[in-house]
Amino acid sequence: MKRQQRDSAMIVAACLIMSLCLVLWVISDAGRGDKRLNHHRGVPETSRPVIPTTLDLLWNAESSRGVDMTGDSGKARGHFQHWESAWDYGTKQLGVEWPYSDADNLARAAAVTAACWSGQARGDLLSGNVDMLIRRHRLPNAPMRQDNDQYLEYVLTKGD
Repeated sequence: MKRQQRDSAMIVAACLIMSLCLVLWVISDAGRGDKRLNHHRGVPETSRPVIPTTLDLLWNAESSRGVDMTGDSGKARGHFQHWESAWDYGTKQLGVEWPYSDADNLARAAAVTAACWSGQARGDLLSGNVDMLIRRHRLPNAPMRQDNDQYLEYVLTKGD
């Protein structure tokens, strides 16, 4: 019974985070989309929301859509290649106690990624700044570090 209650609470938390992302998208300029991103993906401008598109780009770049679940010489794991410290930060933002092994759960990993953005990149999240969300996924405290330029380009172009 406790497990069912815990699982239900986690599902509710994940839904709340995704709802928050949708609300933020609707009330911000993000709803108009990022022309370069949408053009890059071959989709007409404004036809895709920024946050799910950014999560999709990161998921593809970081784990090849769940194929390669370990990175950074074993220091990162899961769909979005979270380090344990980033996972702990995101779960704390969500108010849940998901173990680091849950980084292998796509819904939870996406919720933790969005929670990290809400805490570390709120302005970028509200404005729909795709480039900065991608940069902050890798280097939340130093997004403009020069080596992050290559990461941004890799995320935006992987799969082309």
